[in-house]
Amino acid sequence: MQASGILEYEKVQVVNVNNGARFETYTIATQEEGVVCLNGAAARLAEVGDKVIIMSYADFNEEEAKTFKPKVVFVDENNTATKITNYEKHGAIF
Repeated sequence: MQASGILEYEKVQVVNVNNGARFETYTIATQEEGVVCLNGAAARLAEVGDKVIIMSYADFNEEEAKTFKPKVVFVDENNTATKITNYEKHGAIF
């Protein structure tokens, strides 16, 4: 969460790359680095080892939207940030 700037209790959308499930939930901070854990009903939508994309959204006025650049955090198999960019290349999943 620290690398992405996502805040505790922030609403996020999760996309499971393995099974195509898409759902909204909220974040809960932990002291352990690299932990992604689903609780409650959301836990039925992914399994340990699944690859997921976690997205947060914001509202902008037209001028803000013209200059906004997203923060994209790529992680390894231990969920350790390996690359942080402000763009995403179409069709590229690392």
